[in-house]
Amino acid sequence: MYLCKDGRIWGQNNKEAGGHLGISITQPYIKKGHNPNSIGRPFKKGYKICNKELVLSMKTCSIENCNNKHYAKGLCEKHCSAENYQSNRGEILKRTKQYRQEHRDEINQWQRDHYHNNKKQLNEQHKKYYLNNKESCLEYGQQWREKNKEHTAKRAKQWRQTPNGKASLSASRSNRRALQKGLTKETVQRVYEDNIKKYGTLTCILCNNPIAFGEDSLDHLTPLSRVGTNDYENLGIAHLICNLRKGTMTLKEWFAKKGVEYSGL
Repeated sequence: MYLCKDGRIWGQNNKEAGGHLGISITQPYIKKGHNPNSIGRPFKKGYKICNKELVLSMKTCSIENCNNKHYAKGLCEKHCSAENYQSNRGEILKRTKQYRQEHRDEINQWQRDHYHNNKKQLNEQHKKYYLNNKESCLEYGQQWREKNKEHTAKRAKQWRQTPNGKASLSASRSNRRALQKGLTKETVQRVYEDNIKKYGTLTCILCNNPIAFGEDSLDHLTPLSRVGTNDYENLGIAHLICNLRKGTMTLKEWFAKKGVEYSGL
């Protein structure tokens, strides 16, 4: 399609008799210094383009405040792609999932190669994103692990069998043994006895439920990794599973997470 200098539109192969030579709407004829009636010749300052609104409406995206070049269906390429995705989202996701399953090895290999070739840059990007979105990242990670417990346990077991995993576990045990210096048998026995005296039976300080034989563990109210001590005042008895869930939280943080007010033991 072409635009005549008097505002009429005609096809490239259907020029009207006596019509004026127009210009293709795909040409950059709105740019400064370009004469729409004489391609290649500069025009004087203040030259007025006839039917400018029509040209702009045909050339740009119909979305409000979007001046990108028209691509299809009255939209620019970006908005056209977005509309197409929303209209066919289910089918696109289905095809994508099928493609990933059929080409899993190739995709994994590409991801590994891409990571090794851009390791430093990617690590910096991930670190920057984590620092800017720390709370949401931690929350997402916790939710993902809750939904994928079997997968997480399987990957952890596999990692512990690797050289790096074995070395890390060995170092962790060594550090813990060093931190446990000063913890005596008499102190542990006193903690157990006082727990039974207080509750009538061996009871978990984290969930307040009785502890069956073999399910008990010694808990540090303030973890050793957070400058906790092996003093009697910092020790308690808890279910092993509760102790593991508590992790590196303090007793106050544990009860806050459970939505229970902590008033001390």
